[in-house]
Amino acid sequence: MRTDAKLRSTLEGDVSIYQPLLKDVIDKGRLPVPIFGAGGIHTPTDVAMMMNAGCDGVFVDNNVFLTIDPEAHLKAIIQVVKSPND
Repeated sequence: MRTDAKLRSTLEGDVSIYQPLLKDVIDKGRLPVPIFGAGGIHTPTDVAMMMNAGCDGVFVDNNVFLTIDPEAHLKAIIQVVKSPND
C-alpha cells in the first residue's frame, strides 16, 4: 500500500489533477462525495451504527412516522446524526 508521500509524489506529477482537490483527498483520506446510508434505518441506534460506519447522513424509513411520538423519535434521530458517539 502506498504512503501519503508516495501517493502525493505520484499524483502531483500529473498536471491534469486539480491540485486543491488532490490535497483535500489526501488530507481527508476520501473523495469529497457525501455518503448516505439507506434501507432498514428505523431507530436512533440504527442511525448511530451508520454514522459510526462513516456515513455523512441517513435516509430514514417512513415507519418512523408510525411510532407513538414521531416528533420525539425524529428529534432523537437528528441528535444522533449530529453527535453519533453521545
